[in-house]
Amino acid sequence: MTKNEINSLLHVSGFDPEKPLWQMSIFEFAELILSLQPKPTLPEPEQEYLNTNEASEYLKVSRSTLLRWKDDYLPCIKKGGVLRFRKSDLDNALKK
Repeated sequence: MTKNEINSLLHVSGFDPEKPLWQMSIFEFAELILSLQPKPTLPEPEQEYLNTNEASEYLKVSRSTLLRWKDDYLPCIKKGGVLRFRKSDLDNALKK
């Protein structure tokens, strides 16, 4: 990392780029290091998937109706040779 890159990081982080690192207190230096760390991101919540039988029971429709609907407006994925429907997509279909 070049001196200019370090100075720009210091400036963006709210630190005085003219103040050398060795003149910072331990607390200022710790704040600087923490401010330069990438912020942790929260993982996406786990999606609940239902197989064809579970989804048809959930929607209270026959399996053949569910399969017909999947072609028109119910998104699904095939995982391990089994069709899976996201529960949130099924909830959205119920709201319509």
